[in-house]
Amino acid sequence: MHDTAGQLVGAAPWFIEHRRGGHAVVRWFGSEQSCADYLTLLAHPEHVPAVAQTLADWLTTEGAGYWDLLELTAVDAEDQAMRCFAGAMAAREATVHECAGMRCWRIALPRTWDELLARLSKSHRKQCRRAERGILSSKRATVHTAQTAEQLEQMFPHLVDLHQRRRQSLGEPGLFASQAYTRFQQDIMTRLLARNMLKLHWLTIDGCVVAIQYDLAGGNTIYSYQSGLDPEALQHKPGWLLQLAVLKQTIEQGFAYYDFLRGDEPYKAHWRASPRPTIELRIAPNRILPRIRLGFWAGQQNVKRWIKTGLSKTTSTALHR
Repeated sequence: MHDTAGQLVGAAPWFIEHRRGGHAVVRWFGSEQSCADYLTLLAHPEHVPAVAQTLADWLTTEGAGYWDLLELTAVDAEDQAMRCFAGAMAAREATVHECAGMRCWRIALPRTWDELLARLSKSHRKQCRRAERGILSSKRATVHTAQTAEQLEQMFPHLVDLHQRRRQSLGEPGLFASQAYTRFQQDIMTRLLARNMLKLHWLTIDGCVVAIQYDLAGGNTIYSYQSGLDPEALQHKPGWLLQLAVLKQTIEQGFAYYDFLRGDEPYKAHWRASPRPTIELRIAPNRILPRIRLGFWAGQQNVKRWIKTGLSKTTSTALHR
């Protein structure tokens, strides 16, 4: 979307997936293996309403023949750009279905590490203090952060190796089993490092890399994106030790938030992170077949939800015009 002077003011980072029967589904870039969260329209806040309206106009007129479904997942429930866009589509007689997505978890960071420790349970706080006085302050353990392209080049194979070994020990293939994903991450991490948006940390114990963490820096927030650890070093709790050190460093560097992203793993609440709801939007054009498909899908999801909750009363999701 451009303004009257021809300047770019908004973009929808989407691709079209052609499913069985020629069903054209529009999805976010990053919604598959990249596991991206907080996906949204790209626009400066002052242009959000105009961008949302312009995009809705195009999708329901000139672009109407290109798509059968918008499948927009991992959207922050408070995202105003997406709320504005969904409202604009509904106003143009598209069918908009909204349901809850996986929650993200975020810590509002205090000014000091001691203040964060004070929030923790007594047992967790004691565990952190013991680790700081013990292995993390000894000559056995060292925490590093990549500062140069050479360090990134050296450590990237460790990220791949430790991630893959850990996921495979849990019976999963691991994301780096995909060569395309591996090439993408190697390229994008180099670009992020050059822009000071990459935080690649690793922990060595007795000279061996036992845990590695790939975080992203954006504004006043650090996002915990990817990690790996040595399954043969679990007795040291390497992932937890590195997370402790990273959180302490993040506070010392003055960031306001640390975001663990999606998933309800218990450790996130143990660090006193709070859940942030996300939503999934599915939007069908004002055509009979796409609306029937969306209605059928929504009915299937309700049945699955009833079965999962033992046919107990559930909160229905909105299906509206």
